[in-house]
Amino acid sequence: MQSLFMKARTSLENNGAFSHGAIPETIADSWHRCLQNGLDPQGEPVDAALSYQDFRAVKEANERLIAIVRPELELTCPPSVPRS
Repeated sequence: MQSLFMKARTSLENNGAFSHGAIPETIADSWHRCLQNGLDPQGEPVDAALSYQDFRAVKEANERLIAIVRPELELTCPPSVPRS
């Protein structure tokens, strides 16, 4: 017997829709955002590996944003690795 969650997931994959009350609201909201952004529930994950040079370029392009959000992030999850 499938759980309500698995029934909702199966419905999402087969129909692109699901019973909203069958899963927690945060998950339902995430699934809706994924659908709105064109993600295929049955699609393969995209390889998001970056070369070191590409990573540095993205990091440098976002340094201001990182500086703004870092203090808030550190309040919720202290860093586990040294900063560069």
